[in-house]
Amino acid sequence: MKSNRTTLLFLVIIIFGALILRLVQLGAVPPGLNRDEAALGFTAYSLLKTGRDEYGKFLPLSLQSFGDWKLPAYAYVSIPFVAIFGLNEWAIRLPSVLAGVVTIAITFAIASKLFNRKIGLLVALLMAISPWHVFFSRVASEANLAVFWVSLAWLVLVLVSQRSPLVILFGLFLSLSILTYHGNHIFTPLIFLVFCFTYRKKLLAKPWGYISLLLFGLIAGITYSRTLFSADQTKISGLLSINDPSVVHNSIEKNRLIANNSLISKLTANKYIFLAEHFGQNYLKAFSPEFLFVSGGGNLQHNIPDFGNLYLFEAPFLLLGLFSIFYFKHKSRWILLLWLLLAPIGASLTKDAPHSARQFAVFPVLPLIIGYGLYTTSEFLRRQYRLFFWSFIGLAFIINFILFYERYFVLFPYKAYAAWGDSYKEMVYKLQQQRIHFNQVFVTRPDFSPYIYYLFYTKPNPLRVQKELVHYPDTSEGFSHVRYFDGITYEKNNWTRELMVPGRLYVDWAESVPSGATQSAIIITKTELAELKRANIDTSGLAIGSVVTSRLVDTVDAPDGSLLFYLIATYNGTPSAEFTP
Repeated sequence: MKSNRTTLLFLVIIIFGALILRLVQLGAVPPGLNRDEAALGFTAYSLLKTGRDEYGKFLPLSLQSFGDWKLPAYAYVSIPFVAIFGLNEWAIRLPSVLAGVVTIAITFAIASKLFNRKIGLLVALLMAISPWHVFFSRVASEANLAVFWVSLAWLVLVLVSQRSPLVILFGLFLSLSILTYHGNHIFTPLIFLVFCFTYRKKLLAKPWGYISLLLFGLIAGITYSRTLFSADQTKISGLLSINDPSVVHNSIEKNRLIANNSLISKLTANKYIFLAEHFGQNYLKAFSPEFLFVSGGGNLQHNIPDFGNLYLFEAPFLLLGLFSIFYFKHKSRWILLLWLLLAPIGASLTKDAPHSARQFAVFPVLPLIIGYGLYTTSEFLRRQYRLFFWSFIGLAFIINFILFYERYFVLFPYKAYAAWGDSYKEMVYKLQQQRIHFNQVFVTRPDFSPYIYYLFYTKPNPLRVQKELVHYPDTSEGFSHVRYFDGITYEKNNWTRELMVPGRLYVDWAESVPSGATQSAIIITKTELAELKRANIDTSGLAIGSVVTSRLVDTVDAPDGSLLFYLIATYNGTPSAEFTP
């Protein structure tokens, strides 16, 4: 009994610490929302208010969003949080925080059942402070929520009796992962087969198991028919390396031309050979020490710069854990190994592998194996050396965690600022302050989806958005970009023409604004007036000889002082004249 209370106390401490680590500065680190988070947030807000997404679709199973066709589960799960806390960074990230923390508790229960409670506590601690898990638990991560569903399904198989109707929950929870993250369209069916083989006696012993399997098949079938085999083929085809024209040209067509299109070149330079080679290379990269322990990936929306997804000291214990589960012929060895090997398959088919988000399915097995490796190493040592061993591990924990805390909470907001949306939040705020003075407002780079930040932070009536949002024609890749909403036009600025039109406010990236545009005076000539008319620009108030002046009215700065956005106004009159938009 005392042992149970001690275990519970340590577990509560670990869970509480994990919660604090994931809640502290949640709205500020990462610095602002990325555009996918903002899109999920406004979709949840729109569903809450109207039952429809921004396109007016009622309770959709696939979210068109930017043409990337997001899966709906995260948006639906976020609805009660948006209802309670309002539409803000905390509300949209909190579901991921809670999913991550609960997954730690689930993993403790699984590890305790498969191994013992000491290993369960060790695994829970590893997950609680894992850089990889902390990172994705602090953002609105569909991958993190999918791991929660799969872990919950596994917990049902581990704990629930085969005679219990609760076995049905296995099929329900596992199918929800397919509704949550695209990567699970590949991983979940594979791990489903592994579950079915490993727990076949439990699943096939009573009708509840059959019902669970049928439920999974039904929900998965509906989901695939409404997503994978329909609209979001665009999303999937855009991710596959074989569908990248530049890759195909450089790796296939170019090689055939060099070999004069010979028979051998046709046999060796084709899509099938390329896909096999590319998949093999990406798959091996997924297990590379550099990706796992040294520098992680290069995407600042998924990784801390120059910091591994796992702590460096964990590397030997991952290998020792794998060795130990087979050396001791542990009954769970095959499910752990197969899970580890299956997790990177989806990411390995894509263009930008290794990919920390698409490979996140490796949780919770990765800390389970590392935890088992640590425990068996300790058990192998003589008693007099165990204190030294755990002291060394504790010191390594502390040093690595301090490094992680500094890199993530102190340096990351500065180094990764441009990759996140805090600059857009400030831009929307300053745009709202200035726009009342102008006839027209133009925001650049519609392909960056700046409109979604405007929707997120100004919270217009979703019914208006559904009716008034104007889109460009879809791109050749299937992406959808917004052209106009609420008096704001989203288009690339043509600075040779824009500075000739008064009464406008332009928002552009500082790097894209030509020298002199922040302060200029242009005398309108007959040629320029004709050019504006040909471009269907309203020239009322302009005449030959009119002077149109531009000036910088505000900026958005990065934390290091560099300029990110310029807000530039144009007005009638000379530079010395009073600014009267």
